[in-house]
Amino acid sequence: MKDSAAAALESLNCEQRQVFQDREEELREGHEEFLRSHPELRQILNDFIAATLLHQPEDIFEFAKNYFLAFKTPTDTTKRGVATNEDSSA
Repeated sequence: MKDSAAAALESLNCEQRQVFQDREEELREGHEEFLRSHPELRQILNDFIAATLLHQPEDIFEFAKNYFLAFKTPTDTTKRGVATNEDSSA
C-alpha cells in the first residue's frame, strides 16, 4: 500500500504536491495541538500500547476493538460520530 501511495504522490505535478504537503503539515499541527490540549489521550494511548505489547495479539484490529469497547458506556449509541439505528424512534 505504501508503494501505491508513493506512486500516486509521484504522479502529482509540483503545485499539487505542494498543496498536498501543506495540507499534510496543517493536519499534523492540528493533531499535535489536539493531543497537547487533551493530555488524558496520551495516557490512554500509552496504556493501549502497553497492553498490545504485553498480549502481542495476532489480530491487532480485533484486539484494539475489544480494548476500546471496554470504555464504552451502556448509553453510548453513536459509532464514529454517526447515529446508529438504535437512536431512531421509528
